[in-house]
Amino acid sequence: MLYLRSGIFYFCLIIGLGLIFIGIPFLYFTPLIMRQKIILSWVWLVRFLLKYICNVEIEFKGFKEYLDGKFLFVSNHQSTLETLVLHHEFQPISAITKKENLSVPVFGLGFRLLEPIYIERDMKLSSTKKIIREGIKKIEAGLSVLYFPEGTRMPTGEIGRFSRTGIEVAAKTETNIIPIVHNSAECWPPSYLIQPGKVIFYLGDPVETSDKNIRHLTTELQSWMIDNLSLIHISEPTRLRRSS
Repeated sequence: MLYLRSGIFYFCLIIGLGLIFIGIPFLYFTPLIMRQKIILSWVWLVRFLLKYICNVEIEFKGFKEYLDGKFLFVSNHQSTLETLVLHHEFQPISAITKKENLSVPVFGLGFRLLEPIYIERDMKLSSTKKIIREGIKKIEAGLSVLYFPEGTRMPTGEIGRFSRTGIEVAAKTETNIIPIVHNSAECWPPSYLIQPGKVIFYLGDPVETSDKNIRHLTTELQSWMIDNLSLIHISEPTRLRRSS
């Protein structure tokens, strides 16, 4: 039954993405905020199908006033799901992402139109400077920024080592950080076979960055994420550990 539900889910996603793709030439001339609303409407379909086809419930807990202002959203990274859902929930927003994501057929073209901050992993120094430069521009333009400090997907129940670059953007612009922890891979694992269950996105209270040491701030956010992942991690809780 899981194979059938997952098959229907992905088939419907492809059809929906195809409809968005038809309108892409017109989106080049659309202002960014409206363009994001149109493209990310596809994520509404993702959430609808997850709930009614795959029996996956998505719930946001914790801090609620995340639409009242611009923030740096800092989240752990487990699967495709949080990339889609967090974009949809916090728009207008610009995500820090690897350049390879922009080359994925159809999906990559839509992602490019969202105007993310893309980086090249084999050019660390220039990518670091780009994140800081472009991140500051996005925040000054009124957008929030989405940052996955682990830099790669982690197995269920693990938090990886944090990079400080995105957090430096928040510190330089004195933008509050909202930490987010979730268990998305329990329902959308790397195998892409959708499992029924509940995905919880837990948002911490805003963290002020003014006059904060970036190294200490990064450690504080990572510790918060480790502590709170243990509260929402439903399956195999004994696997929770800090990845080095």
